[in-house]
Amino acid sequence: MLSADAIVIVSLEEDRVTFANPAAAKMFSLKSSDPVSSIASMLTSISAEDQEYVRNRYVVASKQASTTNLEFRWLQSSGEIAWLNATTYLFDKNRFVLVVVRDVTEARHHEDYLVEFGASRHP
Repeated sequence: MLSADAIVIVSLEEDRVTFANPAAAKMFSLKSSDPVSSIASMLTSISAEDQEYVRNRYVVASKQASTTNLEFRWLQSSGEIAWLNATTYLFDKNRFVLVVVRDVTEARHHEDYLVEFGASRHP
């Protein structure tokens, strides 16, 4: 079975995706024949509320040799919103960022339910 996690490699010099596994192509609606995409074009599918946060975290990830983790909302081509968790790793003398992305939508819905349930039980 193929990984459900999206794996993407970003060239910082070119500011574009240079590799995307099949899960990433599906998750981000990338063309399987040409998965290369600019980061700027991908950012447009991030919910408006999260775009600045993700841009800022991307800048940090591209400059610091440390692991960065972030969660954001992604606007799917179907119009639905998915919650994604991304972990970034800088490598190859800070020329590339490896990004592993997991869809955590179901977990977020469970968390929201538990919070709402708890709030209704303890007003």
